[in-house]
Amino acid sequence: MTAIVTNDKLVEAENLCTELYRIRDTFFPALVGEKEKRLQSMVDSIFECIAACENNENLKGERKTKATYLKGKANSVFQVYSEQAEKDLSKAVKLDPTNVDAWNCLGECFWKKQDFQTAKSCFDGALKQKRTRSTLRLLSMLLRQIRPNKKTVKEQIEKAKSNINESIKIAKEAVALDFNDADSWYILGNAYLGSFFNLDHDPIDLKKALSSYERAAKFRDVNKSLLPDLFYNRAEVHTYTQNYTKAVADYRKAYAIDPIGLQSLERIGIIQKKVKKASDLVKKKGGFKPKRLTAMCKSMLTNQHHLKLVEKVRNNKDEKLKAKVVGLSDLKEGQNPGTIVPLTFLVPIAGQGDIPPVLLIMADKDQNCVCLAMYKVGYDRLDFFNTKHVYHVMSPVYKTIELDLGDESGKVTFPCIEMDHPRSLARDGTRLSEFYSHEFIKNQMKG
Repeated sequence: MTAIVTNDKLVEAENLCTELYRIRDTFFPALVGEKEKRLQSMVDSIFECIAACENNENLKGERKTKATYLKGKANSVFQVYSEQAEKDLSKAVKLDPTNVDAWNCLGECFWKKQDFQTAKSCFDGALKQKRTRSTLRLLSMLLRQIRPNKKTVKEQIEKAKSNINESIKIAKEAVALDFNDADSWYILGNAYLGSFFNLDHDPIDLKKALSSYERAAKFRDVNKSLLPDLFYNRAEVHTYTQNYTKAVADYRKAYAIDPIGLQSLERIGIIQKKVKKASDLVKKKGGFKPKRLTAMCKSMLTNQHHLKLVEKVRNNKDEKLKAKVVGLSDLKEGQNPGTIVPLTFLVPIAGQGDIPPVLLIMADKDQNCVCLAMYKVGYDRLDFFNTKHVYHVMSPVYKTIELDLGDESGKVTFPCIEMDHPRSLARDGTRLSEFYSHEFIKNQMKG
């Protein structure tokens, strides 16, 4: 390649393109449209530099290839699809198939076009040249977004599982190339989170996601990548597991970096409203009058389904299946295997913003109240609950939920029974059926 002097406009265009993408990853203004204006201004400068080269010399060979690549990359910086970027980048990879970044940019172009298979082919093309962290991260993200086009539902599910598992495998390879790369750890965390929400809801995946996010936060370089989505996604995990104080802290970190691109403040507002409402309703016993609540709890104990269960438990001779019917005051923090808690339904907590778990206020035989937190149950399936039935929670997981509001309200708490799966709950002796349950995959994860 011909030697390039320091005042070469093509070199200037290349430097500007590097700065362009640094701004894309580190500039998060408080005003809508400000980032796009700044990016467009830099794109215009890049094209001016390239135009100057084209006017002052007859670009040929490697210089012409580089100019084509830089034009395509500059136009590809925006979130929307650019037909011209696709044309320039397609030409660039034909002229220089070894340009990994051109393959990556072209793959992102097709991705924005919703042409996932062609995008994957581009990333595969880049990996044939060299297995880089940047390409592996892009491919890991893409695999989780591809919707399998198979003949049967079973085939679609199997292919989706295969894509997610492959996404994790590829993200791990990216991490292995540089254990200090925050972006790679972040993508690995997202892959585990995608596995949790879309596959088996395995709590191990949540732990691995959090561990990966911790590494990403540790190695994050604010001069290269601010990763506001890292804190947002970690907040989503904490929200899901009801670690609300940690969730709010991470949402605030995400907001501090990107005040307009994420819904951080909205999520904080929903959490605060949800926790305060749960705490108030538990204290106020669902708003029921004492006489009415007393009658409901007595009726629960004389319910034929409850009496039948008590008799069944009493007559059970199998040590492995023995259980004890208890009240809320008998529960300890954490798991309570071999116990069954009879409850009567009071009220659901409205305005939960579709953030799992679903929360219901219930009362036990002694009129003590608790918040029942149900996972894998849709907000549209709450017709299962009303005051006419008796409910039994099997081997409950009991915990105290808290949130430090940081104002005059101070720390808000409420007792909670966490129910990971609806099979742990019975209404009138019948387990909450699969008809009423579904995998909750409508999470707000970014990336």
